[in-house]
Amino acid sequence: MSDVVADAGAESVEVLRRVRTTEQEAEARLAKLKAEGAEARKRLEEEVRVALERARAEAEAARASAVAAARAQADAEADALLAEGQRAAAELRSRSSGGVAARRDEVLKVVLGPFREA
Repeated sequence: MSDVVADAGAESVEVLRRVRTTEQEAEARLAKLKAEGAEARKRLEEEVRVALERARAEAEAARASAVAAARAQADAEADALLAEGQRAAAELRSRSSGGVAARRDEVLKVVLGPFREA
């Protein structure tokens, strides 16, 4: 009977050793997976950071381009309005100066007339 008890004890010890080995292997695999997960998270965070920086730079470039285009369009419209105003002013000057010059003597008589009679 002592041999049976000894064999049972030896088997129990062997079973416990296998359980312990399996636990250690599982813990090692778990630690490895955690490390791989942490590395993957770091990699993804870096990729996101780079993508955000790139997107910000692209957005800034697009904004600068849109502002430059709007400024150029506004300058062109302002130049066109100014040219139209100058053209209209020149036309008015040419019309009014010719009319006043031709009627100068009549205008002077009307304006200065009361003073000459006095």
